[in-house]
Amino acid sequence: MNFIDWKRRHTCRYEEDIYQRVQQSSMEQIGREEGVSYDEVKGIFDHIYRKKNRN
Repeated sequence: MNFIDWKRRHTCRYEEDIYQRVQQSSMEQIGREEGVSYDEVKGIFDHIYRKKNRN
């Protein structure tokens, strides 16, 4: 497994962490905690969701 997909801005581990945390909280809250926009958190969540559900 690669640490980072060259098309993505964050490491795979960071994106997985965001995905897991959103399931327990909200995208707005995680965005505030991480200092990123709602759209960026949603993009990460959607990317990981699609990746997990295509298998």
